[in-house]
Amino acid sequence: MAINTLSNEQRVVKLAKSTSSTSKRLSDQLTFKLGTTRRSELRGKIGNMGVPFEKLLNDYVNSL
Repeated sequence: MAINTLSNEQRVVKLAKSTSSTSKRLSDQLTFKLGTTRRSELRGKIGNMGVPFEKLLNDYVNSL
């Protein structure tokens, strides 16, 4: 099973399209969209499915 990888720039672009924020930083986009940048809190908000964090974050961003 291949992990769908996204660069930080791709994540920022996809998050920015789902919000009205124009920030170029991933941490700012995550804070604007989910209210936090802490991995443990992001897992709680996105869902802790027992998969690596990078895959979890990529799947969430791709679903936007």
